[in-house]
Amino acid sequence: VDCLIQRFGRVARHGTITDDNRGLCIVACGKDCTSEKIYDSEILKMTHESLPEGELDFVKTLDWIEKVYPQGLSEEEKMKMLDIREKFREVVANLKPVLDPALDVNIEENLINTVQVIPFMFLEDLKTALEDGDYIKAKGFSVNIHPSVWYGAIGNNPDRKQVFTVKGRKYNIACFEYDDNCGLQLDKPLCLCY
Repeated sequence: VDCLIQRFGRVARHGTITDDNRGLCIVACGKDCTSEKIYDSEILKMTHESLPEGELDFVKTLDWIEKVYPQGLSEEEKMKMLDIREKFREVVANLKPVLDPALDVNIEENLINTVQVIPFMFLEDLKTALEDGDYIKAKGFSVNIHPSVWYGAIGNNPDRKQVFTVKGRKYNIACFEYDDNCGLQLDKPLCLCY
């Protein structure tokens, strides 16, 4: 029931609900062995048996939940909930605006399979932003490039890339021309990069 209600909420997430424009959800009921591998079979049974007819409103939704969970959560479910809540609090407590987690400074690059580089022309601006603690501005100088494109552009020319490190965070400085309209031009290396 709780998973279905969550999904119902997504139906018109980006639309406007009016009397003439309501979200429509159809629940297909039947035996599904796969669902029993994910959800408790008793909860599935109770969800199906107490499925309300017709339009679902707030009161019907509460009644449906009460029928599926008449005693509330079991001890095991409470323990799982508390464990997840604590893990979530730990994650939130360690969040830093626009900074990568301390455990793995390359996590963003790994998640989206890119290499973040700073065009050489923004190096001084980057240094100033980091000195001022303006991490949002510093992040704005980044350009995401697919690793194969980046390493292909560098080739056997190590002078096309510099590494600038601040507080353990490494910034790849791309020694290539940058144009406001075209962006980073990996086919136009700079002659001099320190």
